[in-house]
Amino acid sequence: MKNSILIVFISLFLLSCKTTQTTQQTNSGTKDPYADKVTRVANVKINYAFSEGDSVWFEKNNKLVPIEGETGYVEASIGQAFKQRFLFSFKNKFAILANQTKSFDVIKTKRPVFYVKSKPTETGIARLTVQADRGRRFVWLVNRVGSNQANFYPPEDAIAFEWAKTQKSVYKLMVKDTLTPGEYAIIAPNKTRKGYELYSFRIEY
Repeated sequence: MKNSILIVFISLFLLSCKTTQTTQQTNSGTKDPYADKVTRVANVKINYAFSEGDSVWFEKNNKLVPIEGETGYVEASIGQAFKQRFLFSFKNKFAILANQTKSFDVIKTKRPVFYVKSKPTETGIARLTVQADRGRRFVWLVNRVGSNQANFYPPEDAIAFEWAKTQKSVYKLMVKDTLTPGEYAIIAPNKTRKGYELYSFRIEY
């Protein structure tokens, strides 16, 4: 009987240690979880004219091409939720979904340049996984338990970029990684709808 009580006590102690460690690791990244991916450079002056009805553009032959946005629907994964709890994680993992399997916007360069109205620290660039059988694309996002839409968390395996502020209240984003052919998206919070907006594009070359 005493041995059983001792085993239970040790198990609870180890569980407490594991939980404390996870909390500290989570809190250590609360200040800037995106710092290793987003780098600010000097402000730039630009001559482009930006239309009022658009929010994201990419450069093509010294011209701007707008990228159409769509609401990114959230889908929680029971399996991922169980995995996070099993690992005593204080994080949620869920998918942001885009309709269709291919984007209409095609970019034929390995390191595209974008202009966005959303803050770079609240903007993510990620490759989308295509689910052809379900006619959609998705990317995983991870946030902390208890967070809300006021907190932005970058997509999992986010693509690194440099950004510069312009004189026209937009930001220039310069992709640092070489993008291989496939489906991608710029992800920004939609604070009006309290969700996410996806600006998808396809890399071809």
